[in-house]
Order: sequence, then C-alpha cells, then structure tokens
Amino acid sequence: MIIEKDTKNLDESRSLALPLSTAPHPPPSYNDSTSLSSPASSSFSPRSEPTSTSAPSTFPPQLLTASRSSHINLYSNHSAVSTTHIIDLNRPVPTVALPAVTSEEERGDSQLIGGGSKLGNRPNGFFWSHHSSCKVVLGVQGTEGMESRERVSVVAGSQHGKVFVEVLSLPSSSSATLPALSLHLSCTHSLVTLLLPRSFHGPLTHSTTHGAIKISTELQKVYTPMSSELGFVGHLGGWTGGGSGEDGELDEAKCESKHGGVRIGFEGEAEDAWGEGLYTKVASDLGVGGWGIRWGAKK
Repeated sequence: MIIEKDTKNLDESRSLALPLSTAPHPPPSYNDSTSLSSPASSSFSPRSEPTSTSAPSTFPPQLLTASRSSHINLYSNHSAVSTTHIIDLNRPVPTVALPAVTSEEERGDSQLIGGGSKLGNRPNGFFWSHHSSCKVVLGVQGTEGMESRERVSVVAGSQHGKVFVEVLSLPSSSSATLPALSLHLSCTHSLVTLLLPRSFHGPLTHSTTHGAIKISTELQKVYTPMSSELGFVGHLGGWTGGGSGEDGELDEAKCESKHGGVRIGFEGEAEDAWGEGLYTKVASDLGVGGWGIRWGAKK
C-alpha cells in the first residue's frame, strides 16, 4: 500500500515548530496609530503631548542574542567599547563580579538625579573608552509585580572617541512596570549621540562648548525647551525640577561634549534625522538674535 505524503500539512507543521529565536523579527513600526501624535508645526513651541507608552509587539532584532543582567561594566583604555545588552533587574549581579569603581564611573553617576541602582549605588550600565569610541545598544526589561517604579542608570563616555547609545523599547505585558531611566553621556573631543526609547518622559540636559546641539525632527514634536541647556520630553505634568512628577518617577538624560557636537533623537531614527542646530532653531522661534552663533549651533 502506498501512502502519499500531505506536503502542505507537513510544511505548515514545520513552520509552526520553528523556535521563537529563529523566527524573523522585523523592527517595530513607528508610523502606526500607537506612535507619537504629531502636530502639523515643527516649531519649538511648548508641547503638552506625552510620549508613546505602548510597548512594541515584536522583539528588536538587534537584541535577539544580547546578554542579560542587572549590571554591566565595560572599560577600555585604548580599544573601542561596543556591545548590545539587556538590563534586567530580575537577574542580579553579585558585587564581587564587578571591577573596582573608576573615577569616570563615580563622577558620571553622581550627576544623575536617580543615582545607581543597588550594588553600592553604582550605575546599572557603565561603558567607557578613554582613547577610542563607545557604541552601545541597550534594552531595559520591565519588571512584574512592582509596587513602585525602580530606576536604571547608565553612564557612557570617552575622552577622544565618539559616543553612541541607543535604548530600544522591549515588548512587555500590561502588568510589567518599566524602570525609570537615568542616562548620562559625555565626551571631551568628539560627537555624542543618544537615541531615546519612545516611552521616555522627563528632563533632558544637553551642553557643548565648541560644537552644535541637534534634536531630531521626531523628538522636536514632544520637546519643550526651557533654556540653552535644559528641555523636557513629554507633558510637564507638575514637574518641579526633580526626578518625579505627578505621574511618578520620571526619566532623565544628560548629554555633554566639550569640543564635539551633541545629537539626540528617538530609537530607530536615521542618520539624516537631524536638521539645523538646536540653539539656532530656538533663537529663531524666540526672536533671540545671536544665540545660535554664541553657542556654536551653525551647521
């Protein structure tokens, strides 16, 4: 007796048996109804819209093979630092596993409102290269069953190389609580780039002595400038200048470079997402002549 194989059903069963980790995961779309609501004008007038709080439905491809832990510490004197990592407070690292605190780590963390998370108040992520570049792609995992919002702090920098940090949104259940973010990026002689998760909500500090500060077009839609070095992402919501508002713990970010530029945008934005310098734009909107030139905001 000859039994013919049902190739159609066989193919379907094989596709269903694929492990989750091998299935393709396209990057999340930011052009659907869950994205930021965008007013028609791109002017730097005060905004009241909150940033998106919707978690993506798929896992970022960049982080499919990333390691997970509550803390990570990468320091190099001459070589570049480049990594992908998921900060997961559910996977604690013992204190003895981390190297001794460096002056760069201690100084960077002390300038954050929230400070470090446990382990002697050390930052959850520390990434530093003295003579080369620093490139980090991060995810921050939500925590189930938390009564209050915890805080995750990240310090990254370089003396002579570029600094790039992108924080990607991760899919999570409706009952998971996303930790508040404290991000500090600094550089002396090169460019600093920070790409924020689209759930970011809180104060944003930026400074440069001899470079330009540029905010992406998408971030401008929910960004309210307050001074040449301080702005706020999302609705102000009773913010009084600290690390919390009427909605609870806020995110915070600080980007600074002495002799290079600073670029800040949202996760997934292209390299050409930055337009004219921030100070030039703000000065034009507010009618303050010469502000952009003074602060080096020329293209």
